[in-house]
Amino acid sequence: MPKDNDQRVYEARSIPSRATCRRGLAHWLGRTWAHWTYARHVEPLWLEVTQWQIRVPDWPKSLHALKLVHLTDFHGGRRVPLSLLVEAVDLTNAQKPHLVALTGDFVHAGRRYVEQVAEVLGRLRAQIGIAAVLGNHDFAVRTKLAWRRSALPGRIETALRERGVQVLRNQAWRIEHQGAVFYLVGVDDLWSGACDLRQAFREVPTEAPCVLLAHHPHTLDQLPQRRVLLTLSGHTHGGQVNWPGLGPLFLGGKMRRMAAGLFRHRHGLLYVNRGVGYGWRLRYGVRPEVAVFTLLNSELSARTY
Repeated sequence: MPKDNDQRVYEARSIPSRATCRRGLAHWLGRTWAHWTYARHVEPLWLEVTQWQIRVPDWPKSLHALKLVHLTDFHGGRRVPLSLLVEAVDLTNAQKPHLVALTGDFVHAGRRYVEQVAEVLGRLRAQIGIAAVLGNHDFAVRTKLAWRRSALPGRIETALRERGVQVLRNQAWRIEHQGAVFYLVGVDDLWSGACDLRQAFREVPTEAPCVLLAHHPHTLDQLPQRRVLLTLSGHTHGGQVNWPGLGPLFLGGKMRRMAAGLFRHRHGLLYVNRGVGYGWRLRYGVRPEVAVFTLLNSELSARTY
């Protein structure tokens, strides 16, 4: 405790001048504007090709190094330029994939852009083929008439099938390639009320290697007691804004913890794709994505890949 005769010396602090305050404010506004411009006009259109090598013990040796490209969340409409979808298709074709998987949200709101989006995706090329499932925007979107909502899934399915895409609606696609058999299983969106995993896996042998296509990542939680090699999903857009130190700003709970990337689940590996399009034009730290998977037999990968 200080004594009564102690003298304290306080340092006088100068008050910043008006010029200093103006410079500081201008600097802050400039940085804020630069970040906003980047998030609004640069990153939403800056596609990234990500490469993933998945080593699987049960993957057939004759299918070693099979290449699968995953695209999702196109959100075709007035907000997403068609040129972004065209670029995603071109980047996919440049990979020369065996398979292409499309996991929904082909349009953002209504049937107006169905044919345009299907026309662009019809340019995809894959050695084995292209498979697709529907997302929540493909079932229930903001349209003026209720009958348009109910008709939308069928319109999208028809438009894609006419371009050679296998649309899997609670179905399995049995694929024979290089003397081996595996399955692509696809289900309707979890939020649609039409998702039926039991129906989708009904004709898939328990031990058969399979890849699941499901728009919503939480679909895997509903899977009956069996494993899949890999589940491909989207829906989250990676949160669209991933602020340093804060993470995805617009996702909560479990969705926040699995906003994007590869995860281990009790039913197998789960990949959550950041998507091609967006609901509102804003991305920061979450570039749109073309995900490329090379499926490897773990026994052979150390020697030959």
